[in-house]
Amino acid sequence: MRHKAREIALQGLYQLEIHKTTELNLIDAFLARTRQDEWEHFRSRLKEDKSATEQMDAKHQEFGKKLQETLEFARNLIQGASLHRKKLDRVIKHNLESWKLGRLSVLTRNVLRLAVYEMLFQANEVPHRVVINEALELTDSFIDEKTKSFVNSVLQKVYDRQRQPQVDSTQTPPIETTLESAEPNS
Repeated sequence: MRHKAREIALQGLYQLEIHKTTELNLIDAFLARTRQDEWEHFRSRLKEDKSATEQMDAKHQEFGKKLQETLEFARNLIQGASLHRKKLDRVIKHNLESWKLGRLSVLTRNVLRLAVYEMLFQANEVPHRVVINEALELTDSFIDEKTKSFVNSVLQKVYDRQRQPQVDSTQTPPIETTLESAEPNS
């Protein structure tokens, strides 16, 4: 369910970027079409499965519930990644070597945004290894094999830097007492 939600979220983020908008009504329309497509696909599978007719109501209910959860998770990912896009882009830029964010393909940028969003804002819900693995699967499915190592490298750097202890800029640094800074005794 969550993998499918990430696929849908990637497609939604792609649409937002292609249309140069952050309007979530575009995403709501996209998710409504996705819901319809998924139901049509489900019904066609049921028609092929003759044994399913006895359990059709239960299967409809189960599928409907899973689809709703999937689309809600996808929408949350799209909304979160859109809302925090500037911060995500700063983090990604900081972890790119010899690349500019604008030179990356739209899909690559959005795979990275989606994964970095989960790493930064949903770290308690999803382990970083799962996030990175899901991003690599999306890269493999939607982009190509060569891009996987690039995405893996960037995401691992993001994770490594995130784990480094942060210096609290509000704390007063320790006072150093050296011979030059010490006041002479009177």
